Amino acid sequence: MNDNFKPDTNLRSYTEEFKRSFPDAKKLTNNQRRALIFMLHEALVELRSHGFLQKAEQAGDLADAFHNLPIWLNMEIFSFDHFRTYLTSYYRKHPKFIYNYSDMLSKIEKDEY
Repeated sequence: MNDNFKPDTNLRSYTEEFKRSFPDAKKLTNNQRRALIFMLHEALVELRSHGFLQKAEQAGDLADAFHNLPIWLNMEIFSFDHFRTYLTSYYRKHPKFIYNYSDMLSKIEKDEY
C-alpha cells in the first residue's frame, strides 16, 4: 500500500468531488445502506456463479459495475443515478442475468426494499 494513502483525507476529497459531479447525490437512510450492502452480497454470489460457469467476461463486467460501491457506501452521500449508469452498462452487454439489480436499486432508492 502507498505510504501516502490516508483513507479519511482521500475519502473526504473524493466526497467533495462526488458532490460537484453528481448533484442528485444525497444521504442514505440506514435501511438503504443495509439494502445496498445486501445487493453487493447478491452481486458477489452471481460473480461466483459466473466463475463456476467459466463466464470470465461477464464476471469481469459485473465486478466493474459494483467495484465502487464499497467506497460510495463509506461516503456521506450516494448517487443512485450514477450507480444506475454502471448497472445499465452491464445490462446492455449481458441481457441475461441472475438478479435484477436495476429493480433492486429502484426499490432501495424509494426506501421500499
